[in-house]
Amino acid sequence: MAYLGQFADAYHHLDYWKARLGSIENSFVLRLGSEVQGEIESLNGAFVVAISAEKINPKSEVERFHRFCCRWAREKVGHMGNDEDAARLLGIAVATFYRWAGERLPTSKR
Repeated sequence: MAYLGQFADAYHHLDYWKARLGSIENSFVLRLGSEVQGEIESLNGAFVVAISAEKINPKSEVERFHRFCCRWAREKVGHMGNDEDAARLLGIAVATFYRWAGERLPTSKR
């Protein structure tokens, strides 16, 4: 139970940080918050938008959800799969997969 409580506390603090994003100017603090968010999500293995959030940015949440989908698909196809398999699992084009993942589409080797 304490473990679940720690996640709840972490999400509460993360929501507090997100609600104040517009007033944060320090790039280190902005990067740190993004890294912490990613770590919390990877520990939990879930995509979460806390209902307790004072406000959310739908565009950034959609982008975050897309990155989560790409991580999920890569996990499902495993080390024997590739990004084409992961994109197929999501039912999207490979170019869309890389855009969602926030990565550049690899150039073909000739």
